[in-house]
Amino acid sequence: MVFRARGLRLSADATTAQLNAAEALFDVQAAIDAAAICNDSVTKMVGAGSETQFAFRGTLQEEKPLRDWLQEVLMNCLGYYTFSFGKLRIGIRENSSVVEAFTEGNILFRSLQLAPAKPSFNHLTANFADQDFAFVNNSVAVYDIDHASYIGGAGPMYLKSSVNLSGTSTKSQAARIISTRLREELGGTSAAEWKAARQIGFKTTVLALNTEPGMVCSMTHADMPGGAGEFRAVSWKLNKDFSIDVQGRTTTDSMYDLVAGPKPADVVPTPVPEEILYDTGVPGMVVGTTKLSDYGTFVLDEMEVEPDDAGNMNIVSAHEIAMMLYYVDELAVDLWASIDAAIDKDTDPVTVACTVNPATARVFRVGDFVMLNDEAKSPDVGYRRSYECAQIVGPGSEGDVVPTGNFQLARRWADDTRPDFACFETLRTPHEKGIRFFKLDSKTFTFSVKKGFFRTPGLPARIEAKLPTACVVAAVVGVANNFGYGTFRTFPLGHHSEPFMPGDRTCNGGAYTFQIPGALAVADTVVIPMRVQDSASIRCIYAYVQVPTTDGQSAYRVKVSRDDGATWELLEYMGIAQKLPDGYKNTYDFLLEDGYGKPATRRLPYNDFGIFIIQDVVLGVGQQTVNTASYGANRLGFDVGEFVHINLGKADEEYVQVVAADQNAQTFDAIFAKNHSIGATVRPTIWPTPILNEGDSLAFDILAVATPDPGSDLTVVIQT
Repeated sequence: MVFRARGLRLSADATTAQLNAAEALFDVQAAIDAAAICNDSVTKMVGAGSETQFAFRGTLQEEKPLRDWLQEVLMNCLGYYTFSFGKLRIGIRENSSVVEAFTEGNILFRSLQLAPAKPSFNHLTANFADQDFAFVNNSVAVYDIDHASYIGGAGPMYLKSSVNLSGTSTKSQAARIISTRLREELGGTSAAEWKAARQIGFKTTVLALNTEPGMVCSMTHADMPGGAGEFRAVSWKLNKDFSIDVQGRTTTDSMYDLVAGPKPADVVPTPVPEEILYDTGVPGMVVGTTKLSDYGTFVLDEMEVEPDDAGNMNIVSAHEIAMMLYYVDELAVDLWASIDAAIDKDTDPVTVACTVNPATARVFRVGDFVMLNDEAKSPDVGYRRSYECAQIVGPGSEGDVVPTGNFQLARRWADDTRPDFACFETLRTPHEKGIRFFKLDSKTFTFSVKKGFFRTPGLPARIEAKLPTACVVAAVVGVANNFGYGTFRTFPLGHHSEPFMPGDRTCNGGAYTFQIPGALAVADTVVIPMRVQDSASIRCIYAYVQVPTTDGQSAYRVKVSRDDGATWELLEYMGIAQKLPDGYKNTYDFLLEDGYGKPATRRLPYNDFGIFIIQDVVLGVGQQTVNTASYGANRLGFDVGEFVHINLGKADEEYVQVVAADQNAQTFDAIFAKNHSIGATVRPTIWPTPILNEGDSLAFDILAVATPDPGSDLTVVIQT
């Protein structure tokens, strides 16, 4: 038999390439396997002797679509067709052998849907051309009187139907086909099988890509009659979310007793992993991703609980999460002390003389945690900075005030035997004289959670804490169930790549904007000062012009007054560098080319306007005065006592303390431990940032402009 279809017509002299192309659209092996089943020799159901199981003898007289002729031909052999990966595949329904097994473990949660099978007939008549009577129309009827009585009540109820078999020519073949078809419709051969017959539907994942219509599968599930059953898939749909919808109808082995063909053993379903629905101890440790969401909000997202050695997470009765945040209050950064002597990596606890900031009214106490704000490159782990946390353990007892003098610092927990770690998962490192440490405050947030908090599909567990204007150095998180709290996990939050910060800055989210139309000109307090509305620390400061210039560079000083303009304090120096041929528009454009991010990506001011040294520096000569230049034009911006980076990221990188500074002359004094050449960059330590108090006045000066074209239409932005 030859079918012709649009796009598949090939002549007798078709080339190998054409035949290969056609074979790409047709599953030849499946057709050969189906033909072998049809060609089996079987005992006749009507009459004596044997016959070929399924033979097609008929005439195709009408012109129909290919799919209609396929359906009519395949009805004569219990056949079906489907498309598998673009190929037409033909199969025969000759067994109920399971080739794919489904269980609760490989279908989507609560996706199984079952409905009773409702037979549309229990009396089936086949019309065919009988070769025994010169191919005159004849018919064979098959019915199940038990089913008719089962549904009829007082008397048998026959639901009649008929089918035309265009290629069947014997009563035996017709009887074999409609007997099997009747059993499929009824759901089996006995009342027990009829009662268990179901229409089935469920969702699964791409693990079922090897399933296709016509396949016999099994479903092991508590909702199935008897806990398990077999079904033949009748439809398959891949959804946009890569889930797969499968529809089917249950089958039994008895349906196909009259049909010969391969009947392989059933595929055995893989046991569903045991789900322990009770807790055997406290929960495991939390893992997750720390984030900064909205300004003032700290987030732990994508939370999961690690299982114990037995594989149990112990979260069935989980009802509470505690998160302790250890942070520096950025409105209280005046509470710091500097170490008066260098300390090594290994001494623990260490006793060192310290000088508390004389300008603060706040105090350190025994028991306080502190953070050493050391941005020097770690000598042991080169990609890290030397931030380290410790606890004040003396002199005195818990709660005693520790003034300027000796501080005793415990650098790691008493039960932590790891040689390189300090408190809150920071690393122990050596620190130079002059490094400052800041007090860590703490705040505990507790969250009541419901059952399933950690197991909601598509919704990762997440907690949020409101804590504005803080630098969160570490988060410590634990989960509690009916047994109590499990082991807490510490999340260290230091930023070891630019911008360097000891933790995550939550900031405030405010902004103050000045706009000056027209050409730029040198001036002090260019605009009417603006009042601060909400106390906060500085997140970022920058400026930009609408019309740039290529004739030179400009410089600006942003400042704050805390006494209605009588005196002014520096917030930040910045400048717009010269750029040919188009000119820079923003104060940060020069920094972007050096690897910095735009303001939207930062939570720390730039405080960098291209300072570099204009003389060679030689190690070992004691305190040296170093001349600098920058596109800040005429200011330095360093404070005595702060540390600065020399040639950050280069082979001769060094972190030195400013011993003296002349802002106008743009010089500073320091003691150097490395040689540096002309052009080495200088960048100050930026954190902690200045503070704006409610009622303060903000303004800015234009220190220098380009000439003859200064640029125009300036905007200055102060973000908190």
